[in-house]
Amino acid sequence: MIKENFEVLKQRFPHIVEKYEFSNPLNMKQDHIMYELLEKDAEWLQAVNEIIGDSKIIFVYGFGLGLSIADLLEEFPDRWLFIYESDIDSFKRVISEYDISLLLSHPNLYWISVGDHQLRMLFQLLCSYMQESLAFIGLRTFLEEHIELLQEVRKDFIAYKNDFHSNKLIENRFRNEWTQNYLYHLHESLTTHSIEEMFGTFEGFTAIIVSSGPSLTEDIDWIKKMSKHALIIAAGSSVQALVKHGIKPHLCVIMDGHEVNNKIFANDSTLQSTLLFTSSSYYGISERKGKNKVYSIMENDQISQYFLQKTKSDILMRPTPTVAGTAIQTAIFWEHHILF
Repeated sequence: MIKENFEVLKQRFPHIVEKYEFSNPLNMKQDHIMYELLEKDAEWLQAVNEIIGDSKIIFVYGFGLGLSIADLLEEFPDRWLFIYESDIDSFKRVISEYDISLLLSHPNLYWISVGDHQLRMLFQLLCSYMQESLAFIGLRTFLEEHIELLQEVRKDFIAYKNDFHSNKLIENRFRNEWTQNYLYHLHESLTTHSIEEMFGTFEGFTAIIVSSGPSLTEDIDWIKKMSKHALIIAAGSSVQALVKHGIKPHLCVIMDGHEVNNKIFANDSTLQSTLLFTSSSYYGISERKGKNKVYSIMENDQISQYFLQKTKSDILMRPTPTVAGTAIQTAIFWEHHILF
């Protein structure tokens, strides 16, 4: 790799350097690079100008050689660019063969995500900075030949944005309760197994996620039959219905942080199963449980992450609107076959 590029990446976009190995020799085909015209692409700029309008933040699908990105920065000097390059090999070859350190250093080139695994990171940043309007554009090749890729990413972002704002509203509503739960749960990390210790324990098993809803009563008999052949994971209050019908789930998952959730587990029979509690869940439930429990830390729980020295590379539970999402994540961490 060209040294100047690598130095800028380390300073401005360390997530790219940390994720991908750049020291190995490149043995890639030339078609990994999306070649661009050396002269300014006036037609493309005119097309994207209509899309961008007054938007202050621009999502760009594709990096290419960086020529079109440079044109955007020159054409829109008061905008912020967030770049997504899905082709890892293409990006590796560009920074290995061309000195684009000045482009990478541009202050309005705010973020670059490379590969599918870094797209969600970009979505999170976009949501955090979206006080202004946002425009979705792509390099000429994507607009002309692969517009469906851009549309799919835009669709995924809208879904992510809706969840993001929903989670923020919930976080603001329950901030005091969650902070209290974070602190009260810290001591349990010394005596309780973490979800990381259970990673892949039930690989190859089938898991059935049971969540409360109108159809649960209708499915009870089916769940009872399947309990002999699959892991039954109860999401929150669904454990009441299961216990009432003589079904002991293999695992019960809780996430909600309000004290009212303690009433769900007022009956000791609801605490007979192994309990997985998140750091946001009401602490009184896990304290009553005593043994046979597993804990996980929430992705937005900075307190526990700090005291327990956790990083983003550790297994952290993503916030979801309902505890069913937490149960699904648990099943994914433990095994690969899931039924809903």
